[in-house]
Amino acid sequence: MHGDRKVDMEKSVDTWTKELVKNSDGIKPETAQRLVRDIYSSAQKDLLEQVAQAEYEREE
Repeated sequence: MHGDRKVDMEKSVDTWTKELVKNSDGIKPETAQRLVRDIYSSAQKDLLEQVAQAEYEREE
């Protein structure tokens, strides 16, 4: 299952990178991809923290 998410994330990164390049004024594809990956990474970290907090609260 996690492998499928990685593939889906890669598709999403590519899609959002293309959108960012297309709709931005002169952003380089490498810069756009790095930004998109940073956003995904940050969102994943936040989600994992929320899951951990919810599990902790359930155990109390």
